[in-house]
Amino acid sequence: MAVPDAPLIETGRMTDETLNQAGVRSWRQRAEAGSRIYSYVMNNYWHTNYRADQEGLAVFRYALRPHGAFEAAAAVRFGAEIAQPLTAALAPTPLTPGSSLLTVEPPAVVATAFRPAVGGGWILHLYNAGTTPADARVTWRGPGAAEFTRCGLGDEPGTACTFPLLMPPSGTAFLRIR
Repeated sequence: MAVPDAPLIETGRMTDETLNQAGVRSWRQRAEAGSRIYSYVMNNYWHTNYRADQEGLAVFRYALRPHGAFEAAAAVRFGAEIAQPLTAALAPTPLTPGSSLLTVEPPAVVATAFRPAVGGGWILHLYNAGTTPADARVTWRGPGAAEFTRCGLGDEPGTACTFPLLMPPSGTAFLRIR
């Protein structure tokens, strides 16, 4: 389930805070199994000082996808597809229809962002959605040869990057492609 506009949900049954053994209010530590899903689209439950209503139109999107055994990379891709839908634009490079500028392997490694870099080239953000280390490989399919460097959050080039690139579980890497 992907809920980009109302991310507070409960499954199984609706509950509020419970008293623990010390008499302190606390939230449940694990979700209950069940087929019911409760979505808090606007939450005025918190014990705080804020306006508890909102005027005007509000939109809440929900997406459900049936699946078999849990796969972290597939869940990350599904969430990204819902939160950041594809925007089609005319590309200035001569690509064959249906081709891609690059490929990323293995499936556990997800390209979460690909954007033009300041001063030319591209910035590629990789994320290992797997639970084990992954040997990431990026294959450039665009025009000309490509040089890969590691970089920080900015666009500045860093150290040379060779593949495979070892990525820890839940690890990220920023690559600059020239």
